[in-house]
Order: sequence, then structure tokens, then C-alpha cells
Amino acid sequence: MKAMKSIAFCFVILTLSISSVRSEEIRFAQNVKIVGGIVYAKNPDQSELALDLYFDRGHDADEKLPVALFIHGGGWSQGSRRDFSDLAIAYAGHGFASVCIDYRKLPTWKFPACVEDTKCSVRWIRAHADEYGFDADRICAIGASAGGHLTGLIATSSGVAELEGSGGWEDFSSAVACAVPICPVMDLERVGFLPSIEEFIGVPMLQNREAYKLASPVHHIDETDPPVLLVHGTLDPLVPISQSRNFLAKALEAGVDAEIIEVEGGDHEFTRANMSPTRDEMLGLVSKWVDEKLEVGEDF
Repeated sequence: MKAMKSIAFCFVILTLSISSVRSEEIRFAQNVKIVGGIVYAKNPDQSELALDLYFDRGHDADEKLPVALFIHGGGWSQGSRRDFSDLAIAYAGHGFASVCIDYRKLPTWKFPACVEDTKCSVRWIRAHADEYGFDADRICAIGASAGGHLTGLIATSSGVAELEGSGGWEDFSSAVACAVPICPVMDLERVGFLPSIEEFIGVPMLQNREAYKLASPVHHIDETDPPVLLVHGTLDPLVPISQSRNFLAKALEAGVDAEIIEVEGGDHEFTRANMSPTRDEMLGLVSKWVDEKLEVGEDF
């Protein structure tokens, strides 16, 4: 696969809420076809959740494409599936099927609602592989901040019944082939002062420590987990880099194929000057790693 230079200037992690389209629509951006507003989950509470698909304009469903599943951030309370639209367009333009999802958020929905939704989205991809031309064996989850936490849980908690939910497609697996958690919370017991975590779980940690463990990717690590690439800024003021470093150490100890890109001088959203690697370089490293793990050929 050719280097994704066009991805570099596209990368944004927004924390503001953007209104989303609830009815299915088709639109085009550059050479990419976008099918928006597809309902992928219908939960027992009657809530419906939508996703957007991004393909190369000439994609035929007979061609099985690797899938990049993008999970937005926003403290489990804000954000939209369109927050990653620029990056999704860039990946779609380079031979991927990109999927961007919405999920249930605070304050209405607490843990494990959003975890159930992200897992349901993976099952939806598998269930619709023939219809849309997905390669169900080559799904990479990519998420930032709160989305990085959810990406970490997708990678580590496949088969954990308490987190699967009942949004649909229960006959399919929620496992992925690899995952890229960016600036993620990986251990909710040891993240320090982050008020949204107590709101996310719904009770103080001393009242239900087991819930905090269940919500922590680090407590689900085992040798069956897929490859994981962590990305974290060394000067992240919101989620300390120790979250990724500690996860990495435990993953390697368990025999997981795990790596980390430490962005020297990087903050939570990689907006500071003089970072090393630069944001462009970091995105190139991520895309190269994803290509390698999904065995994407040079033809892309």
C-alpha cells in the first residue's frame, strides 16, 4: 500500500458534538462514496444507532476490502461519527472500507452501553460482509480518547458476555484483527482525577470496584488478543501516558503482539508544535502498521 500522505493533513480529533443524519443517504467526497445514516443497532431500550460507510467510488461488493472502524472520542458524552470523516475518506481512498459509528453517551447512557454499541458495530460489519464487500477477517478498530478506551475493550474483551449487549447480530463475533487505541484510558482504577469516569461507571469506585475493572481493557488482556498499536503523547494533560505504558507492559507479558508510538511533546489532541514524531509522521507509522497487520498489498 502506498504511503497515506493525504491522511496526515486530515487527522482531527474533535470533542464538540456534531449533529448526525438519521436517515440513509448517499453522497460523494473526492473519489469516495459515502453511504450515511445506516442503522446498525436497535437496542432493547428502543434506541437506534447509525453508522456511515466510506468506499472508493468504483468499489464492487465482490471485492473484499479490509475495514477501518473509527470510534470517536469526547469523554463518553460528546462527539459524532463524523468526527473521523476526513480520516475515513483518506483510508477509503487507499483501498479500505471505512466505518464511522455513533454510540450511546452520557449522561443518559452509562457503562456498559457504549461498549455494547461498539461491539455491535463489529458484529454488524461481519453480518454485512457480503452485502458491502467487507473482509470480515481484516477489521482494524481505531479510536481516540474515549474512543481509544472503547477500542482497547474491543481488542481485549472478545467473548466477555457482560459487555456484548443485545443490539443485534448476536450470531457473529465482535473480535477484530488489530486495534489502534490513541491516548486511551486503559485502567479506570488508576487514571487519577478524571470526573467523567465516575459519571461513566455510575458509582464511586469504592462502591463497585468490579465495575471499574470490567470497564478497564488492562484487566482483560490475555494471549488471544489481536495485535495492538498504542499511540500516546508524552505531555498528555488529560490521560497520562502511563495508561498506555502500563497496558503495553502487561500485554507483552501475556504474549500479545503490542507496540507503542510515544509522541514526544504530544498533548491529548496532538496540536502542539515540535512534536516528535510529527503528527504527519505518526499517522504514516500508524497506516504502515495497519497495512502490515491486515496484510494490505502494495496495489492499494
